[in-house]
Amino acid sequence: MANEQDDEQFEEAVPMYANNVRFEMTAWDLRIFFGQLVAGGAAEIDYHTDVTIPWSQAKLMHLYLGVNIMLYERDNGRITIPKSVLPSPLTSPPEGVDASTPESIEAFRMVQEKIRAFREKEKGGQA
Repeated sequence: MANEQDDEQFEEAVPMYANNVRFEMTAWDLRIFFGQLVAGGAAEIDYHTDVTIPWSQAKLMHLYLGVNIMLYERDNGRITIPKSVLPSPLTSPPEGVDASTPESIEAFRMVQEKIRAFREKEKGGQA
């Protein structure tokens, strides 16, 4: 439960809405760009916020985001992902990605499997 001190801590936070997120990785940090789809037909994103966090914080965020999604779905029902925004299956490494080493090939296969499993789970749950 929030108390008065917690409320004061967030008073200067600027509320923003984002319906698009982009990630960039470095050896030290994860950079997250938040943006909003621009109205008007063209698939253009207006990125308005850029947050960089260390990997340890990203891993903890992954845990707590998962917990919050689990609790939300328990109380409100399954969150559905529109088919139009499901990630596309990966049939080959993206252009510019080095696929010449066993490590890079294994990384691609891990990402490919993660996306395949996500798509399968989401498609299975839609009416």
